[in-house]
Amino acid sequence: MKNLLKCRLLFICSAIPVLSFAQISDSSNVSKKVESYLPERFPRARTFNVEYTQLMPYKFDSQLNNVDLPENKVKNMYHIKATANINLMRRNNWSIGTTLLYKYTSLEVENPDQVFGMQENNKMDFHYHTESLNFMYYSRLFNKPVIYTVSAMVDGSEQHFERIKGMASGTLVLKSTPKTKMTLGVVAFADTSMKIPAFVTFTYEHTFNNGWVADIILPQKVELRKDFSQNSRLAIGGGMEGTTFYLYQPGKTYEFRQMEINGGITYEHRFGPLIGTVKTGAKFIGMARIFDKNDTFEDYFYKANPKPAFYFNIGLSYNIFERSKR
Repeated sequence: MKNLLKCRLLFICSAIPVLSFAQISDSSNVSKKVESYLPERFPRARTFNVEYTQLMPYKFDSQLNNVDLPENKVKNMYHIKATANINLMRRNNWSIGTTLLYKYTSLEVENPDQVFGMQENNKMDFHYHTESLNFMYYSRLFNKPVIYTVSAMVDGSEQHFERIKGMASGTLVLKSTPKTKMTLGVVAFADTSMKIPAFVTFTYEHTFNNGWVADIILPQKVELRKDFSQNSRLAIGGGMEGTTFYLYQPGKTYEFRQMEINGGITYEHRFGPLIGTVKTGAKFIGMARIFDKNDTFEDYFYKANPKPAFYFNIGLSYNIFERSKR
């Protein structure tokens, strides 16, 4: 599952608590109640975020056209990622915004001749970006708050725009009490590279008497967290991420995509409108594949099975709503 999917899941799930925590009673008054909730101390969706991730060396097995290749090793790999979530317009029961993502990946392998697209250099750099325009509508269904979203997306590299995609979702708030919040939703994609066009989302947040909070956003993450002061908190758990970029050969465009699960510890500290983040743990890469851009993720010709790798991540985000509140 790639970065775009994670970005969309974050966008969807960041909107869910806005409805559930505000305890909306009238859809015509949604916008004002959303506005009052947004300046939280640690918002899910940050206005601007920049982060750096370093992976320790790891080995991997691979196949090219179903032929096994000798075991190889990633000597060095790091990412630099920047994201922005910007509101463009908000009315009583709807809003329009944009989500922007850029990710730079640097990769160095031990035997480049065994990796597709790396026959000449053992170090390669990749640039990936995705942009979306999002429409969000707030209403009620079965006498419960519900949020609908529709997004138009485009992605690509430093050379070309590559894909145009679409997404639609609906999320119903099932429960909202001071201790427990729960939602259920469905997300559908218009994307030729995905064989599964839709899936169900579920969120559950519960605050225990000892101050720990269970935060579950399926299929994105499962974690336990606790605030240690008004400006700091710690989380333990795991979440899905992905790495995507495009490869170019004469007359051909290919896509590299891998699904990752990050397990470990996250510490966040707030400095006014700025939030610093440090993460570390183990990265489990379930699958990594290369396929023709016109095919699907299942129609791959190259695949790799990496071993787990330790990672370290440091990030800094800026929340514009915190400044407007002060």
